Amino acid sequence: MAAAVRVRRRTLTQEEAYTLMKKLLTLLFTFALAFSLAMPVFAQDAPAAGQDTAAPKAEKKEKKAKKAKKSKKEKKEAKSDEMK
Repeated sequence: MAAAVRVRRRTLTQEEAYTLMKKLLTLLFTFALAFSLAMPVFAQDAPAAGQDTAAPKAEKKEKKAKKAKKSKKEKKEAKSDEMK
């Protein structure tokens, strides 16, 4: 049988520990940045085959038009109230 080998480890100096910590933090932030930049690629699925993509856009447009019309009406009412 092999004899047990004793390995003696030296302790790091404060400067070496600081350098190692900086390297680890740099690596961590690099992975975090890469992950955050890659997320939008996987966030949205492609539309299913045969699905009309124009319908949601038209609905959004209609909602936006209604909202704009409503806000114009409210502004007009507010002006008439101020004049009174």
